[in-house]
Amino acid sequence: MLIKRPESYTPRGIKVAEIEDLSPEEFTAAKKKFSKMGHFSASMTPSLLGLYKGPQSVFRQMRGEEVVDFSNPKIRFGQLAEDWVADMASKMLDLDVFKEPWMLGSTQHSWITATKDFHLADNPYYEGRWGMEVKTTSSWGIRKKLGRHLSEDTAPSYYIQSQHQMYVDELDGVINPVMIITDPSALSWAVNEIEQGQEDFNAVVEEIPHEIRCFVIHRDAKFIEEMTNTLIQMREIYLRGDMPSSDMKSATVDPNRKTVSADADLYEKIESAVEKRERGRALIAEAKTIEVDVLKVLDGDGAVTWKGAEIFSVKTFNTQRLNVKRLREELPSVAQDYTVNTPSQRVNY
Repeated sequence: MLIKRPESYTPRGIKVAEIEDLSPEEFTAAKKKFSKMGHFSASMTPSLLGLYKGPQSVFRQMRGEEVVDFSNPKIRFGQLAEDWVADMASKMLDLDVFKEPWMLGSTQHSWITATKDFHLADNPYYEGRWGMEVKTTSSWGIRKKLGRHLSEDTAPSYYIQSQHQMYVDELDGVINPVMIITDPSALSWAVNEIEQGQEDFNAVVEEIPHEIRCFVIHRDAKFIEEMTNTLIQMREIYLRGDMPSSDMKSATVDPNRKTVSADADLYEKIESAVEKRERGRALIAEAKTIEVDVLKVLDGDGAVTWKGAEIFSVKTFNTQRLNVKRLREELPSVAQDYTVNTPSQRVNY
């Protein structure tokens, strides 16, 4: 469970700033101050390594040229839910955790910083020093990358942040509880209810479809070495006042392919489209489950009526289709003569 910090606790990283009693606004201001000084936090590292919008966006944010909207209900809910998720996860795993009161810097490179969410008290399950990094997500892009409970198969960005924290505070591992929100439509309402104090947090969460999965991430020395080497290169570029070249974002990008860097508004639109598509797929799957039940009543053929009106029907019939595969195998020249190319688009999120 979530407990009071033991008096004997001392982090291994350098104490850069005390954050225990800071409001969300004060905490954000502190992070902005240190980022302008060229400090790289754990939340920046996934983008610096090529995920999300890439290192150029991080540099613009550090220099105040690009602003993150922390009032976004998804971001704000994550801040409000952090303690609750940590407490729930620690009870699931029978662990005690306490809040990390400091922003920490690495003893090797003090500008590589981390604001660990929580630290595990002594426990019989995980040997050594362990932290806890809490996440909430409603993003389909993140959700589809999450593996099974208690595996190490978390989202790549969460894995990178956890390894960053292990480097800064010399941890042996990080527990990564993720609150997976399957329908984000209630988040704006939830944030309002919590901030207005009109509803108990548990009562609010009951209205949000979700599950909690915990991932167990061990220290990866090779990954940490590669990560720190990249951060050192990025730091040199930032201090020179330059920007990372576009080819540093991804080695697999087709140079001839048109790319457009999304602004915050376009990014939100695409995220919204992904969520709506996933919700639509979920609703269609539910409808098909209901159809199966109705078909059992009809025994595969017939109609259902309500007060004399037909509301559902099914009829079995045969259709004729050209066996294109067989045509191409047996008469390839004929198939080629009747094959036409038409432009089409495949949209991927």
